[in-house]
Amino acid sequence: MESVNLGVLAELKELLAEGFEVLVERFILDGQARIDKMQEALSAGSAEVLYAEAHGLKGSSRNVGANLLADYCGQLEAMGHAQNLAGAEPIFSAVVKEFSAVCQALQDFSVA
Repeated sequence: MESVNLGVLAELKELLAEGFEVLVERFILDGQARIDKMQEALSAGSAEVLYAEAHGLKGSSRNVGANLLADYCGQLEAMGHAQNLAGAEPIFSAVVKEFSAVCQALQDFSVA
């Protein structure tokens, strides 16, 4: 499965023109900040922060067609909402790995 739906990216690139690169930059910077906060939340056992950050990254991931990343974030969001962080670490690791793949795909697409 590809990290990003290329059809969604093509539509965004056409719609936003030069703004597409700004979207990519913001997604990467915001996403990394959210991942950092999720890591801190897991370390501190803060379900509320995990919920909020996973929810935010899930939405922005769906917007750029990164559906697998959004699905992983949705799992963390649900765990945070349920106040049950047992088993969150492997899902968080999947988020980090998939976020990296999505960022690479977005950067490759923005220069194509």
